[in-house]
Amino acid sequence: DKLRDLSNQLQGIDGNSSLAQQGLQRLRGAFRSTVAPIVAAYGAINFFNRSLKVMGDREADAATLANGLRKVGASAGSLERLQKIASKLGEQTLFDQEDFTRGFALLTSFRAIGVASYERVAKAAADVATVTKTDVNSSLLQLSKALENPVEGMSALSRSGTTFTKSQKAVVKSLVESGRQLEAQEYLLRIVEGQYKGASTEAAKGFAGQVDSLNENFRDFQEVVGKGVL
Repeated sequence: DKLRDLSNQLQGIDGNSSLAQQGLQRLRGAFRSTVAPIVAAYGAINFFNRSLKVMGDREADAATLANGLRKVGASAGSLERLQKIASKLGEQTLFDQEDFTRGFALLTSFRAIGVASYERVAKAAADVATVTKTDVNSSLLQLSKALENPVEGMSALSRSGTTFTKSQKAVVKSLVESGRQLEAQEYLLRIVEGQYKGASTEAAKGFAGQVDSLNENFRDFQEVVGKGVL
């Protein structure tokens, strides 16, 4: 009798297990037919929203840069040229295209720095930022202030780690006092480049650079998708 009761109980458990499996299969079918499409649709909408944001942010950055270039009387082709440079620097360094586009817009507020020098100044700022572990725009702002006022700018750069000899400081001061501002800028920029040049591109040659390039290319793709969605 006990064996018979045990057998009946096992059969009951087996039957319940079969019912549970059938229920699980029905649940899977319901998920595939209803929930899965909803999840997929939500993912697509979220991706499109992010793509539109990338596109919108880049358009806003380009408009800000264009406005600054108009104020400094830059040529008509300057915007396109600087956008290409920003894209190139974004690929060559661990910083983004957006960083350099905004950096160029920042440079338009420094009238003593010519548009033709923007790429060189941006490269130097990226090198400094890589070594000092700061963002490129903070470095660019500090370097631009130094170029605008070389004598006082050397002191600010010194506090951030750039070193100047007494003779170098004397040369810069002499150039400024004699009204040779552009020569003082060139001399100061050469000193900065001599200490940091190549740091940003070297840092981007390893795995970190590959990941950064992947992210950069993905945002380029999102910009294209955003324009398509719009």
